[in-house]
Amino acid sequence: MSIAAVFSDFGGKINSVDFHRTEDLLVTASEEDSVRFYNIATATLLKTTHHKKHGADRICFTHHPSSVICSSTHNLDESLRYLSMFDNRCLRYFKGHKEKCVQTFLVLFD
Repeated sequence: MSIAAVFSDFGGKINSVDFHRTEDLLVTASEEDSVRFYNIATATLLKTTHHKKHGADRICFTHHPSSVICSSTHNLDESLRYLSMFDNRCLRYFKGHKEKCVQTFLVLFD
């Protein structure tokens, strides 16, 4: 194995990453409360979204290449958010979890 590409657009700490299971996509959540969406085939940043109100900690893709589930770091009453990266919108809040998510979660949408 060797390094194929380096994403140098961000110098901060990455909280979590996830690769899409069928597409050449990567999503990252960072300590600066941003979510970055990359095309790994071309090593390009496709979109950056900022989540200052809730924060961005653990992240993973769902069934659709432009949808992700992200855990909060600030407002833990709405600890999981279902986000559309296509139009930068929260599709749904999953409320009730009062503690910080420390495990990576798996979401099955089929």
